[in-house]
Amino acid sequence: MAEVENPNFLKGHNLDLKQIRLDVYRLACYFEASRSFAEQSSASNNDLFINRLPLEFMEDEVSRTLLQSAIILRILDDESEADKDEKNPFY
Repeated sequence: MAEVENPNFLKGHNLDLKQIRLDVYRLACYFEASRSFAEQSSASNNDLFINRLPLEFMEDEVSRTLLQSAIILRILDDESEADKDEKNPFY
């Protein structure tokens, strides 16, 4: 639960911070895989279907993953700012 992972998150929203770690893992996998695909495609036939997949999906998947992570982090940031405002009205 988000509250266990981030005790300063006081609003009680059930945001799973594990999703952010999963997104970072996915991004690392995308970039490592793209390196492997590039090495294979330069050594073999460039017309193979599997070699064209990164070109078709990489940018969209990276953009989607970054956007999803940014949304979650923005919600957490907004809530932490709201918590500060509640504790200190002169902030």
